[in-house]
Amino acid sequence: MTKFALTGMILCICGLLTMGYQSLTGLMEMKTAGKIILMSNIFGESAVAWSEQLSAGLIHDAATYIVNMPLSYMLFFIGGFFLILSCFQK
Repeated sequence: MTKFALTGMILCICGLLTMGYQSLTGLMEMKTAGKIILMSNIFGESAVAWSEQLSAGLIHDAATYIVNMPLSYMLFFIGGFFLILSCFQK
Protein backbone atom coordinates (compact mmCIF):
# COMPACT_ATOMS: atom_id res chain seq x y z
CA MET A 1 0.00 0.00 0.00
CA THR A 2 1.48 3.31 -1.06
CA LYS A 3 1.40 6.54 0.88
CA PHE A 4 -1.08 7.97 -1.63
CA ALA A 5 -3.46 5.07 -1.05
CA LEU A 6 -3.18 5.31 2.72
CA THR A 7 -3.70 9.08 2.66
CA GLY A 8 -6.66 8.69 0.30
CA MET A 9 -8.33 6.11 2.50
CA ILE A 10 -7.81 8.20 5.64
CA LEU A 11 -9.28 11.29 3.94
CA CYS A 12 -12.27 9.33 2.62
CA ILE A 13 -12.91 7.87 6.09
CA CYS A 14 -12.69 11.35 7.64
CA GLY A 15 -15.14 12.68 5.06
CA LEU A 16 -17.56 9.85 5.74
CA LEU A 17 -17.24 10.37 9.51
CA THR A 18 -18.01 14.06 9.06
CA MET A 19 -21.07 13.22 6.95
CA GLY A 20 -22.14 10.69 9.57
CA TYR A 21 -21.74 13.24 12.37
CA GLN A 22 -23.89 15.75 10.51
CA SER A 23 -26.55 13.11 9.83
CA LEU A 24 -26.53 11.91 13.43
CA THR A 25 -26.91 15.43 14.84
CA GLY A 26 -29.78 15.95 12.42
CA LEU A 27 -31.52 12.82 13.67
CA MET A 28 -30.97 13.77 17.31
CA GLU A 29 -32.23 17.32 16.63
CA MET A 30 -29.27 18.95 18.33
CA LYS A 31 -28.34 22.64 18.06
CA THR A 32 -25.72 21.87 15.42
CA ALA A 33 -28.21 19.97 13.26
CA GLY A 34 -28.27 21.11 9.69
CA LYS A 35 -25.10 23.16 10.05
CA ILE A 36 -22.70 22.60 7.20
CA ILE A 37 -19.04 22.67 8.17
CA LEU A 38 -17.10 24.96 5.79
CA MET A 39 -13.45 25.93 5.66
CA SER A 40 -14.44 29.53 6.31
CA ASN A 41 -16.29 28.43 9.48
CA ILE A 42 -13.29 26.51 10.77
CA PHE A 43 -10.48 28.94 10.01
CA GLY A 44 -12.48 32.19 10.14
CA GLU A 45 -13.31 34.68 7.46
CA SER A 46 -9.98 36.47 7.76
CA ALA A 47 -8.04 33.29 6.91
CA VAL A 48 -9.89 32.83 3.63
CA ALA A 49 -10.06 36.52 2.69
CA TRP A 50 -7.31 35.95 0.10
CA SER A 51 -9.92 34.50 -2.24
CA GLU A 52 -11.63 37.90 -2.49
CA GLN A 53 -8.44 39.55 -3.77
CA LEU A 54 -8.00 37.33 -6.83
CA SER A 55 -8.27 39.35 -10.01
CA ALA A 56 -9.09 36.73 -12.64
CA GLY A 57 -12.80 35.95 -12.74
CA LEU A 58 -12.54 32.21 -13.32
CA ILE A 59 -9.83 31.75 -10.68
CA HIS A 60 -11.83 33.84 -8.20
CA ASP A 61 -14.95 31.77 -8.82
CA ALA A 62 -13.03 28.49 -8.41
CA ALA A 63 -11.36 29.64 -5.18
CA THR A 64 -14.67 30.87 -3.76
CA TYR A 65 -16.29 27.54 -4.65
CA ILE A 66 -13.52 25.55 -2.95
CA VAL A 67 -13.53 27.72 0.18
CA ASN A 68 -17.32 27.41 0.49
CA MET A 69 -17.48 23.68 -0.28
CA PRO A 70 -18.66 21.53 2.65
CA LEU A 71 -15.70 19.96 4.44
CA SER A 72 -17.07 16.43 4.21
CA TYR A 73 -17.32 16.62 0.41
CA MET A 74 -13.88 18.15 0.12
CA LEU A 75 -12.27 15.43 2.24
CA PHE A 76 -14.07 12.71 0.31
CA PHE A 77 -13.13 14.08 -3.13
CA ILE A 78 -9.49 14.77 -2.22
CA GLY A 79 -9.27 11.26 -0.76
CA GLY A 80 -10.67 9.81 -3.98
CA PHE A 81 -8.15 11.86 -5.96
CA PHE A 82 -5.30 10.41 -3.89
CA LEU A 83 -6.66 6.90 -4.39
CA ILE A 84 -6.73 7.44 -8.14
CA LEU A 85 -3.16 8.79 -8.01
CA SER A 86 -2.02 5.70 -6.14
CA CYS A 87 -3.14 3.54 -9.09
CA PHE A 88 -0.53 5.22 -11.31
CA GLN A 89 2.42 4.62 -8.99
CA LYS A 90 4.69 1.66 -9.44
